[in-house]
Amino acid sequence: MKKIVNFRMLALMALVFSATSTFSACSDKKDPVTPIETVVVSKEISGTASVSAAAYLNLKNNVAGAAEKDAQLSLSGMYGSTLAATADYKLGYFDSETLNFANLKLSEVKAQKLNPVEKLSIETSPSNAASAWLLYNMTTHAVSAKPNRFIVLTKGSSLTADATEVYIIKLKTVDVKSPAATYTFESKFIAK
Repeated sequence: MKKIVNFRMLALMALVFSATSTFSACSDKKDPVTPIETVVVSKEISGTASVSAAAYLNLKNNVAGAAEKDAQLSLSGMYGSTLAATADYKLGYFDSETLNFANLKLSEVKAQKLNPVEKLSIETSPSNAASAWLLYNMTTHAVSAKPNRFIVLTKGSSLTADATEVYIIKLKTVDVKSPAATYTFESKFIAK
């Protein structure tokens, strides 16, 4: 009878040991889940705007000349740009000499000082338009993209904190042939 009690005691101890070692291997500590950035695609898009007519851009579908109701951005006149009136987006910009557009990540955009704006404009003299994305040389009449300027367009109530869609736009070229201007952009769409 003594051997049976010892066997039962040994079995009970083995059961307790395996239960405690199993539970002690698990941890209540929850590691933070890092959201994955989904870069849908980097695209190039061109749009032409004349002095008297706006061109509407649908960046999500890469359509220049989109209907206003489907657009996120409007090239207004020849040198300005505004949010399309029907769009639920925020517009801003940041400047960086070190970031590479091709490898740009959302975390890098969020680390920048974003400047919210209602529209983008043209700079005709040094520092006369903080929100400029174009430079106009009054001597040569050449128009060029402002270097190191990144445009950020987001869907949500703020520029990045709760944005569900983020577009990063870099103006590559602007070709002015009066009375129209053709803009060529690089656009990167990131969904969170």
